[in-house]
Amino acid sequence: MRFHFCFILFCSVWAALTSSLWSPVAAQEIKEIEIGFGGQFKPGHWTPVWITVDSAGQESTCQATIITGDADGVPVRYESEILAGTRITPDANMRLLTYAKFGRLESELVVEVIDTASNKKKERTFSTAEVASALPSTRRLIVTVGPSIDVDAVARKAGNRNANTFATARIAAIENLPDHWSGYEGVDTLIITTSDPQLITSLTPEQFRAISRWVHMGGTMLLSVGRQGADIFGEASPWRAFAPGQFLESTRQQRTNGVETYVGAGDRLGAFDITVFETVRGKVEAYSDIGATHDRPVVIRYSVGLGDVILVTADLATAPFSEWKDRPNFLARLLQPTTSTRQSSRHAKESSRVTHLGYNDITGQLRGVLERFDSVETVAFSMIAGLIGLYILLIGPADYFLVKNIFRKMHLSWVTFPIVVCLVGMLAFYLVGNLKEKHLLINQFEIVDFDTSSGTRRGTAWAHIYSPNTETYNISLDISDLDSTAADEILVSWQGLPGNGLGGLSSRTSSSLFSEPYQIQVPSNQSDAARIPIENIPIPVSATKSLVARWHRTVAPQTSAELRRDEHGVLQGTFTNPLNAELRDAVIAYENWSYPISGTLRPGETVRLDRQTPKNFEWRLRRRSMVKSTDFSKPWDQSDFTDVERIAEMMMFYGAAKGKSYTRLSHSFQSYIDLSDAVHTGRAVLYGQSKTHASEFTTQHSQDTARFHQRWSFYRVVFPVDHSAALRDPLETEEE
Repeated sequence: MRFHFCFILFCSVWAALTSSLWSPVAAQEIKEIEIGFGGQFKPGHWTPVWITVDSAGQESTCQATIITGDADGVPVRYESEILAGTRITPDANMRLLTYAKFGRLESELVVEVIDTASNKKKERTFSTAEVASALPSTRRLIVTVGPSIDVDAVARKAGNRNANTFATARIAAIENLPDHWSGYEGVDTLIITTSDPQLITSLTPEQFRAISRWVHMGGTMLLSVGRQGADIFGEASPWRAFAPGQFLESTRQQRTNGVETYVGAGDRLGAFDITVFETVRGKVEAYSDIGATHDRPVVIRYSVGLGDVILVTADLATAPFSEWKDRPNFLARLLQPTTSTRQSSRHAKESSRVTHLGYNDITGQLRGVLERFDSVETVAFSMIAGLIGLYILLIGPADYFLVKNIFRKMHLSWVTFPIVVCLVGMLAFYLVGNLKEKHLLINQFEIVDFDTSSGTRRGTAWAHIYSPNTETYNISLDISDLDSTAADEILVSWQGLPGNGLGGLSSRTSSSLFSEPYQIQVPSNQSDAARIPIENIPIPVSATKSLVARWHRTVAPQTSAELRRDEHGVLQGTFTNPLNAELRDAVIAYENWSYPISGTLRPGETVRLDRQTPKNFEWRLRRRSMVKSTDFSKPWDQSDFTDVERIAEMMMFYGAAKGKSYTRLSHSFQSYIDLSDAVHTGRAVLYGQSKTHASEFTTQHSQDTARFHQRWSFYRVVFPVDHSAALRDPLETEEE
């Protein structure tokens, strides 16, 4: 019997060992990971992550998962629907693409590859510091796709003037580009050079849609063309949608004094190839020749959807630009926003004085607004100190006096002492139970944008959820302002704080009360409406959690405005409110002017702009006024969390207000919110506040239903403007 038992045990062990050795998952190895662009990423933004798996000659089907911490140090599981059912072939290494958000400059992440058939798992732990360089969340990141144009030289020059310069990365292979628009969330400017047209035209449909959607959602792209205009903007090319006009031809340009004057060049530029368009829209910043009969635009800045495109009709990667000493200055001018927000050394010193607030970006001030729950009472330090003093008095002198002079039995202190402790504990429990809020509360702030020309509609919603108890919640976002039609996509995730404060993305603290990860739905081109965006997110007792959601939808373009710029630069014509929301305190912003709309603007209401005197837009944003021939501007208070309308207005048009010099706060963390470039590149933006809410954070919890404490909704509508009248002869206009 003993022999049979030993034989059976030996066979069982041998079977277990051989099955683990020869199973497909055991043979797979997680070789490496790549994060971001050129090994660089920014915490607090969706980031592409490539996982290289060695199949070791085995074929299997797998799913990949990334676990890393959020801004509060709580672990998050990013389960990618893109990778679910991905087949690992036996031929070579497989690169799997997924997305995640990192909560710290240095953090640990766990990569899991699971065999979906056997449910067996391979796991490997990485440190982000080992595989990538984390940038401050507010630092600009400029990514070049294609041949180099030496953007690093611009960064080096900027670094000599300002320590907080931008970072650069170059992508030479298309397989290193994301296939979802959210992968570009941490990119400030995407530069695409077309010297190698095959590189651009070989993008997969998913990669092109990712770039296109990112631009329409507020991204900035610099496109350098040159002689490749026919290939890039031809009839069969998808890039034709980014053309500023009808492609005409590619030709050689001999006279170049317009480009040299654009940058104040000290070195002559030789003849170069140029792409010519007919009926160019947008703002032409540089021509090839000054004073010529038929000027050829070289630098055109225009809007596509809610984003911006900077088109250079010449090729910056080839001669003569590649040999031009002033090319770094030319690039620096291109990468500078239309409304300059550069920071002087004096303002840099002033901004460092507000770091005690824990943030250095205007989104941090919005966070301060959302953290305010009036019904949640905070216990003053004086009250805590008083209770501690009372406790010491009761267990010390009072107890001694009681047992010595009243009871005259010192051994009774063994009875009085625990009674006092219990009474004080009951008092503390009573105070905590009556002072804290007993309901689940939400503060929500949202900005909804609609571009009538392209039909792009996007929304960004921020929320703070207050939990009265330590609980886990499932969180979703419901969209209500879409004509009963679902949004194309909704992304919900945690919101970080730019800075060193509590929950700050630059903080080195990574400890958390929770060790079990919660789940966040990863961005996917195959949306799964049935999945909950955030599952089992923990919130401690009497604490809040900061969240952000982004959604978009494409509708049919609308011709709801007939606006034109007259010969005096004044906006004329009519427009109709295309929203299902009533706007109050509405304003139309165009170029450097603002046109207030009196009363309430109802849905479908048409407004005519007569020859009224416009107001200076920058003065409105800064609350400037003239008192006895003296110009006064209302100072910006970084610690003011009550004037929500003004904070919203500054976020929406930060560049137009020259926000860096005014607020001494950056607007780099979620800069896509700023539509200042739109009003300075030939479009008009209607904006106002509304009581109609487009979205709503919802929580699924069995014990309590969330109540909204405060909600703010702001809408913006972007209209095209006809500039043909401004180009006509003023005398001819008067005769008509």
